[in-house]
Amino acid sequence: MARGELRNNEDVSFTQVFEYIAMPTLHRINPDHTKIASENKETSNDVNLASMSNTVRKALFQFDDAGRLVRLPNKLSIQQMTMWALWTHFAENEKYTEKEVNAIINGFHTFGDQATLRRELVNMKLLGRKPDCSEYWKESHHPSEEVQDFLRAWRAGLR
Repeated sequence: MARGELRNNEDVSFTQVFEYIAMPTLHRINPDHTKIASENKETSNDVNLASMSNTVRKALFQFDDAGRLVRLPNKLSIQQMTMWALWTHFAENEKYTEKEVNAIINGFHTFGDQATLRRELVNMKLLGRKPDCSEYWKESHHPSEEVQDFLRAWRAGLR
């Protein structure tokens, strides 16, 4: 099966569905975050979970082995921590349509509510958008030390 092509009456894998949905916008996903954990700079040896906050450890538990968000946490501080992982999938200085934002978000969560995730990214000012929702962009931020700890552990594949 060619990238971006699905055929009827064929069993398809998650990867094939992802490619079908996201390939038109995949080139605009931040390329540093499409790598598997073993290809990233951080390794589990570089990250000490015991030294991290409870919020970081609980936020990591919200992701599956592939780094996809499996649930939206109820506790606001943990929910906000998880949004930073989604934020990393967007490229700096790129403009996105709502459809493109949804495709990126859908590739990195498993519970089927991209609208809530998109709204949370905007509410936290991690993504900006025009008032008519016709254009989105990644807001530039310098994450706190706690968020940086979380992102290092998440990239290293610690769950």
